[in-house]
Amino acid sequence: MGLKYIAAFMQEDDGIFSVFFPDVEGAITQGEDFSQAYDMAVDALREALLFRVSNNKPFPQISPLEQVREKVKYFHEQEGFTYDESRVLYQLIPAPSLDKKPVRINITVPHADLQEIDNKARDLGMARSAFLVSAAKAYQI
Repeated sequence: MGLKYIAAFMQEDDGIFSVFFPDVEGAITQGEDFSQAYDMAVDALREALLFRVSNNKPFPQISPLEQVREKVKYFHEQEGFTYDESRVLYQLIPAPSLDKKPVRINITVPHADLQEIDNKARDLGMARSAFLVSAAKAYQI
């Protein structure tokens, strides 16, 4: 996909970082420090874009940095917050790939392991492929 949205990271007086994407409605979060806030921002962007996809809405247009800065300033003014440009960090966050088209792959698995996989998948009422994808996601690939 290659899209990158600009996130505005704002350090609050208590040290917490608030984050929002001025171009992406609903993509707002926070973190105890910058690292956590960045991780949360990635998740917030993904969830907001997944919501749009599931509701057949197009991805939002990406604004130039100057327009994003104006949106951040406007947001602060509308919410009654004090706006201090020196406390805002702008960061590009890559949009996640949301292509859910199935792809056929071939893998080699020991027979005994495959039997265990199939038994567990059957116990859970899942197809083998769905079970393997679910197991891989449990490891947060």
